[in-house]
Amino acid sequence: FSASAGAGGVAVLVALADLLGVPAGPEPALLCGRCRAAFLPPRLAALAEAIAFPAPAAAAAPAEKEGQAERSSGGGTDIEATHLLREASDLFLLPLAVLSAPQKDEAPIRGVARNLLIRLLGRLRVCLRPWTDFEREWLFRLRHELCENEPGWLPQFVRQAHWDCLEEAKDVAQLIEKAHDRRNLGGRDALQVLSALGRNAVPAVGVLGERRVGQAVIHAADALSKLPRTELACMLELLLD
Repeated sequence: FSASAGAGGVAVLVALADLLGVPAGPEPALLCGRCRAAFLPPRLAALAEAIAFPAPAAAAAPAEKEGQAERSSGGGTDIEATHLLREASDLFLLPLAVLSAPQKDEAPIRGVARNLLIRLLGRLRVCLRPWTDFEREWLFRLRHELCENEPGWLPQFVRQAHWDCLEEAKDVAQLIEKAHDRRNLGGRDALQVLSALGRNAVPAVGVLGERRVGQAVIHAADALSKLPRTELACMLELLLD
């Protein structure tokens, strides 16, 4: 990574490289045409086979001098991982609505970065491990859009929240209240919300108060009650816990 990006910029690129699984060692790393085509959304896959990625200005020097030239491979053009990560870092700062909407005549490299970030969101929605601080900062910034577009995000936010942190606890309680107002919290998601609230009841009550936590439980229980009785019977042991 170039030092000209600044310490903060390099830190973002390194974190993104780790999240996206892109090589970020001291030597230049190239993504071949086949990998590039695999990461592109279907809309751009055919285009990727027909055209090459635009060469960044920084890579205009001969490979012998800069070690950064692109080379043909797999029906397309190889591209340095850092160029992809810079595109991803730009998209990383955008609202979800903009991130999810490809632009007309978008460069293929940007399409790859966009698709990688969207795939990453899909993995983070269902992952069982705790989010990293870098992931947490990104996801909490997008929390309202994520939960509005995909209600399945709400149980994950409830599980992942630091309930001893007043700011995060308030944010997640607000997400539960908004989901209740929209009536888009499914019964199975509500069960996960109740389970996570039960595990974190003590710290949650400590920072939010018993009344607000109790209201969140009522909202989740209301959504859960919409499930068929036969399905609720299968969950009886968990509900009793």
